[in-house]
Amino acid sequence: MSFKFLVRRRLFASVFFVLCSAALLTLSYINHSLSFAKRSEPKSEVAKPSLHRSWRVNGPSDDWIPFPNPHCSGLHELSAPCIRDRQISKLQANYTNLVLAEEIIYRPFRIGIPGFVNEESKNHWLEGGYKLERMRISGDLRWATYPTWYGQNFVFENGRYAEYPKPDEWTDQACMGGAESVLPFFNTTAPSPYEPPPEFDTIVIATVPDSWSWQHFLDRATIVYNQAMLSIPHEDREKVVVVSGHQSLSKFVNEIYSRIGAAHVHDRERVTARRLVFSCRAPLIHPFSTQRLHDVLGVRTHPEQGSIPIEDRKVILMIPRKDDADQLNEGRRVLNQEAFDNATRALLERRGLGEEYVIFNRESYPDLQSLIDFMSMKVRAIIAPHGGGLYNARFAPAGTLVLEFMPSTRWEACFWEQTRMSEQNYFVYTAKAENELQDMTLEHIEQIIEMLDKNLGKEPEQPLVMWYDRAVE
Repeated sequence: MSFKFLVRRRLFASVFFVLCSAALLTLSYINHSLSFAKRSEPKSEVAKPSLHRSWRVNGPSDDWIPFPNPHCSGLHELSAPCIRDRQISKLQANYTNLVLAEEIIYRPFRIGIPGFVNEESKNHWLEGGYKLERMRISGDLRWATYPTWYGQNFVFENGRYAEYPKPDEWTDQACMGGAESVLPFFNTTAPSPYEPPPEFDTIVIATVPDSWSWQHFLDRATIVYNQAMLSIPHEDREKVVVVSGHQSLSKFVNEIYSRIGAAHVHDRERVTARRLVFSCRAPLIHPFSTQRLHDVLGVRTHPEQGSIPIEDRKVILMIPRKDDADQLNEGRRVLNQEAFDNATRALLERRGLGEEYVIFNRESYPDLQSLIDFMSMKVRAIIAPHGGGLYNARFAPAGTLVLEFMPSTRWEACFWEQTRMSEQNYFVYTAKAENELQDMTLEHIEQIIEMLDKNLGKEPEQPLVMWYDRAVE
């Protein structure tokens, strides 16, 4: 064998070795890039938006559906997609259980300011209204304008709830508290095949303050739940389990869980699931949240849904504090209730329209559907002191008159906002508070009666409109 042949063979072998090494390095780089992409992108099993992820329910809330945005570009650094990108970059791990992060953008809106029984009530309400930072009162005192709101949905695979956020506590770190963190749900360790399987398929964290109560189940837990549904495929919603605080003693709370199709667990130190949805970062006030609950529960709020016209609803419903729903606090009773009752009955008799004055008794309704039917088919007006009883207005149709007695030492916006977002006709009367419990005396019964006479059976003028800061094409 010649010397030249040996040199050529060794040269060929060296070149072949170099080419093979380069190929292996290239394959290794591609594999590394794919590995990084896999941990950076949503896992297809859990979080890729389903073609069947329907947000429409064929009801009024469809007009207010917010816009989920999974992309960080152009958003604030604390938006959900930017938190996702930043945390994945920081972790530099081969695995992370975060599979979807969406910024939920709620469109701006306007609601009409209240109707007032008298100037004293108007001045008292405006004094508090100008201090409410979440809205702005228009110069003509007709509207309150609410800006764009932002919620956040985070979806984790192999998720674990371990008493955070703590349930039933009024703190900033509570679910919907404003300072609740998503970081405790991140996990960079892939599940071991030897671990027991997750307890549930999908859980939604709804450990809001006083989650067991009628009031705060309605005005917080249902908001968190409905926002979470925006990030869950339609075909998986029947698998959802709501994780909450104490078990409610209200039969109506438990029935609402059943009506929305959600199982629920309570007072658990640890819950595991194939998919965990953290939607605690949700706006407290928005027409979508209010109207979506109406639609899901089958409340007939508008004629196209089969609501009863206001002229055919004859009940003027008084909800005194003694029958308040799940009453948490003493006080705010009307001390001259009997005088007001007699004056209202006299008004209805004088009007001669077949209207009936009814004192609300929760025990008269054996189940949620009977309450919904009564409120949506019979009630023309609801009158109540500030308190949980006014949450029953959630089941009354658009156009229903709602009169709230507000103690002179208190100011709250929640029932005005709730009723306006339900397109109801809200009025407020400032009543003299007589003690620390805010028991009240109605000093102007004749003015209240005059207001009722003028407005019973009348539809409100535009209680709710979408808002946009352009008026021309």
